[in-house]
Amino acid sequence: MVINKKEEWEQIYKETWRQMRDFFYSPNMNGVDWKAQGDKYEELVKYVNNRNDLTYILGELVGELNIGHAYVGGGDRPQPERIKTGLLGAEISKDKVSGYFRIDKILKGQNWTGQVKSPLTEIGVNASEGDFYPRG
Repeated sequence: MVINKKEEWEQIYKETWRQMRDFFYSPNMNGVDWKAQGDKYEELVKYVNNRNDLTYILGELVGELNIGHAYVGGGDRPQPERIKTGLLGAEISKDKVSGYFRIDKILKGQNWTGQVKSPLTEIGVNASEGDFYPRG
């Protein structure tokens, strides 16, 4: 099957707008000019590059009705490969004057496990609370 995603996203948008128009509990759409809102957000659909983009636009559209318990979700969402990164094991802040980073607190971690080690507490690491990086 060949699917034109741009056309599919346009159809999903239009059907979402229509579904709210036809089945919303308040005949006056809570005082919202639903046609105008539909036209406004439809302009953004041409810029959609994946289902996450479309879901965001649909959420903004439905949010114009100012109601609770109206959610948008689902669809073929991209699942990019995640890059695993380590944890620094510290609370840091940026110094407003120098622009360097200051170690405010070194977290103890659980160095006996592989998952939650605190790298700044490892043997041979010369880091202390109050240090600035990069060092001069």
